[in-house]
Amino acid sequence: MPKKIPLHFILTLQFVLQVLGIVGLVGYFSYRSGSAAVGDIAHRLMTETGDRIIDNFNHYLEIPHRINKSNINALESGTITPKDLDQLHRYLILTKQKYPEVSTLLWGSPQGDFLYVHLMTPTEIRIGSPTIQTDLPFLGAGHSDPQDPTRFHSYRITPEGELGEYLQTVENIPIQQRPWYRQAIQAGKPAWSQPFQLGITNQLTINAAAPVYNQQQNLLGVFGVNITLERLDKFLATLSISEHSEIFIIERNGLMIANSVGEDSFTVSLPVSEGNANPGRGKFERRSVLESDHPILREAAQALQTQLGNFATIEKPQNLTFTTNNAALTKALGRFYYLRVIPYQDAHGLDWLIVAVVPESDFMGAIYANLRRT
Repeated sequence: MPKKIPLHFILTLQFVLQVLGIVGLVGYFSYRSGSAAVGDIAHRLMTETGDRIIDNFNHYLEIPHRINKSNINALESGTITPKDLDQLHRYLILTKQKYPEVSTLLWGSPQGDFLYVHLMTPTEIRIGSPTIQTDLPFLGAGHSDPQDPTRFHSYRITPEGELGEYLQTVENIPIQQRPWYRQAIQAGKPAWSQPFQLGITNQLTINAAAPVYNQQQNLLGVFGVNITLERLDKFLATLSISEHSEIFIIERNGLMIANSVGEDSFTVSLPVSEGNANPGRGKFERRSVLESDHPILREAAQALQTQLGNFATIEKPQNLTFTTNNAALTKALGRFYYLRVIPYQDAHGLDWLIVAVVPESDFMGAIYANLRRT
């Protein structure tokens, strides 16, 4: 005859199972509610950070257009005139000294006149003027030769804002062939150029250009201002949504503009031969975020394409989540990530995407600890 199970054992087992079930449900709902709260917090922080980025970009990217507008006002008021290139050049030099945020001020005319004022970096100095021994940047200026527009002379600027020490003479690219000049004329209004390599430097740069017309709508010339995008990299690197969050900016074609990880948005091949007109300048190619070496940037970009389609179709800010199958990334930060994408546009033709990414694991530590206590 089978041995009967004691009643107290059955009652105890029922009680234990009920307790385990309740604890399990409490833990499950605690995890679910905690995970949902984490998602809300992550997206709120990404939204706030996105607003900060937009405010910073609006301020920095408006400076070149403000300079061009001021230069146009000076020309229209008669303070400067394209008929007096020395006066115009001095005016550009004094303006550049007031705006250390920008790299270069430019003027080009249909007659082929070309003036520039530029902050020379140590790299440019070593390559372009090897006889100058300095590790500090300085302000330089140059102009096309009035008698021979195919030649371009550059000088060091004195503290008084005058052309000082002669640096070099190089072959001049006709102003009509320079992209920033052509694009401004085609637009017929202030506009941005496409990002490009600045001279012989490894700096990704954009140009704000504005054409100037007389009362008969004849072109007098084009003012231009260069700014490097390196400053955007540095700003993004100061932002911290969470311990392992990252931010990147791309164009609608996926080419990188800036990022917080310190990765170059371009590649440069080996220097060209000594006989080239631009010694020391290698082949400069921009990079797609889909080819990024950083796994978070690459995985986030792939998630954007998978969930929203082409980058060009994103019209409004959106919050997403995605998982990664990257083994190294999963081991380091987990599989789950929050993402926010924000279109950024301005009145002069910029059309970028701001993307912020946060690993879920950055916020889940406290929840996991609470589950263990439960």
